[in-house]
Amino acid sequence: MKSVKKVVLISAILAAVTALAFAISSSKKTSEVYLNSQMLALIPQPKTELELGSKEESTQNQKSKKAEIIRYTVKSGDTLEAIAKRYGISVDSIAESNLIDKNDIIKVGQELKFPSINGVVYKIKKGDALWDIASRYKIKLEDIARINSITSLNDVKFGKEIILPGEAKLLASEVQNRDTSVRTATSRGSASTKSALSNAAYAGIIWPLSGRFTSAFGQRWGEFHKGIDLAAPVGTTVSAALSGKVVFSGYRGTYGRLIIVDHGNGMETYYAHLSKSLVSVGQNVKRGQAIAKVGATGRVTGPHLHFEIRFNSVPVNPLSYLR
Repeated sequence: MKSVKKVVLISAILAAVTALAFAISSSKKTSEVYLNSQMLALIPQPKTELELGSKEESTQNQKSKKAEIIRYTVKSGDTLEAIAKRYGISVDSIAESNLIDKNDIIKVGQELKFPSINGVVYKIKKGDALWDIASRYKIKLEDIARINSITSLNDVKFGKEIILPGEAKLLASEVQNRDTSVRTATSRGSASTKSALSNAAYAGIIWPLSGRFTSAFGQRWGEFHKGIDLAAPVGTTVSAALSGKVVFSGYRGTYGRLIIVDHGNGMETYYAHLSKSLVSVGQNVKRGQAIAKVGATGRVTGPHLHFEIRFNSVPVNPLSYLR
C-alpha cells in the first residue's frame, strides 16, 4: 500500500513539474545569442511588429521587409526623396548611412548604401563591441543582434557593415588621441543635432587632395604626429575638406605656410607646408573649394600637405572622419 502511495506521489510531482515547465516555455519564447562561447543575452523571438522608427513608420511594409543593406547607383533624375520613397524608407536613413546632408544634391553615378528598413548602415570599427555600439547609439542590443542575424563573436568583425535599426544617428565623432578617447553620439530631437559640429560630421569630410599617403597620425620618430601627410608636387591644389571660415592664413613655425579653417563648435582643420594661400582670414569657404597650393615650407623633407583635424584644440585622427 505504501509503495502505491509513493508511486502516486512521485507521479503527481512529475506532472506538476511538467506543467510548470510548459507554462514557462509558453509564456515567452526566447533564443540565445552567444558571443565568445558565453551567453550574452536571451533575445525574444521577433515580434509581429518591430519597433523601428516612429509608429507612423511601422507600416505593413516595414514589418514584412527583410533587413538587408542595399547598394544603389544614382541615375538621371534621382533625388534622395525619390529613392527613399521607392524603397519605402526615410530620407534620413539614406542620408545618415552615407554621411551626407539630406538636402545635398546627389550626382549621376554616385554610389549610395542604405538599409532596406528604417535605420542606418554602420561599419564596425577596430575595438568595437556589440554592447558598446548598442549603448552608444541607444539601441537595444537584442534588436541589433536580431536584425543582423548575429549569433556569435565571429559575426562581429572589423570592417563589417551592419544595420542599426530605428532612428540612431551617426553624428558621432569617434577619435583616438594617445590618452584621449572622445565619443559623442547625438539622438534625433536633441538641441545639439543642429550644432555646427554635428552638421560638419553629418556632411562628411572630404580628402583635401589626391596625393600619396606618406605618414599616419600618431607616434613617429619619437614625437606625436598630429595629422596625416599627403605627398604631392609643389603647386598641387589643396581643397577645403569641409565648409567653414578661415581663421588663420600665414606662416607658423614648423608648419610653414598654414591655413586654419573653423567649422564651428570647436572643430578645425589645418593645412600646412603650403606654397601659396588662395584665401584670407575671415573668408567663408565651401567644401571642395580650392584654398591653397602644396609646398615645402616649414620643417619638411619634401613637398607634401600636412592635414589635421582638431576638436577643442585636441588633434584627432583624420582617417576616422575622411570619406
